[in-house]
Amino acid sequence: MRTTIDLPDELFRQAKATAAMRGMKLREVIIECVSQGLTAAGWPATEEVPKRNVRTFAHRAGGGPVPGLSPQQIAKIFNEDEAKVYMAARRRLEEKGVQADS
Repeated sequence: MRTTIDLPDELFRQAKATAAMRGMKLREVIIECVSQGLTAAGWPATEEVPKRNVRTFAHRAGGGPVPGLSPQQIAKIFNEDEAKVYMAARRRLEEKGVQADS
């Protein structure tokens, strides 16, 4: 994955010098340092993502969704599910006394 980060000048120079001394690419040094730092800090390799109920749609043997639901109807169903998830999260924040964005 490609991303952009801002590093303090001194940290960038140190990483670049380390890469040059080891004959590595800067990218490799940064990956190694981040991996070691996360491991040493005890961070989990992956974060548990809460499971959500997702509506699935049956498909015909020949492929394609079962007739009767248009793409607009399917989009509406997914949007309604997303709205329910958003509203539940907003209620939890309000219960904690956190001001939710409008």
